[in-house]
Amino acid sequence: MIHRSELKEVQQRNQQLKPKIEDSLKGVDFDYFFTGKRMGTGGEIELHITSVVTDWATNTYTRKSIYRGHKGRWKECIEQHILSHLKDLNSDLGIVKAMMRYFEVDRGKFKSWERHHSL
Repeated sequence: MIHRSELKEVQQRNQQLKPKIEDSLKGVDFDYFFTGKRMGTGGEIELHITSVVTDWATNTYTRKSIYRGHKGRWKECIEQHILSHLKDLNSDLGIVKAMMRYFEVDRGKFKSWERHHSL
């Protein structure tokens, strides 16, 4: 059996005016996009994920992270990134579970490497 490394977060940057969401029961929403590139051989990639959480008062909380490792679990990595972002902002666990229950990574949220890095 070949050992494949999981995708590991190597960098994280948060941009937000407030440290936490106050009263998330009033409403929370999120959006995201991602890009990536191959690194060397053997299925290694670098994955960049940006998630934006918006609360009921239209405050935005942005998290940009870079992950490196084997491509095999890239979809799970995106889901975990969003889940962690929502939890770290003190979102109500019931709301988070409901929001993520039927979540599936949308390939339409992919941005080309060139476009993403020209911003």
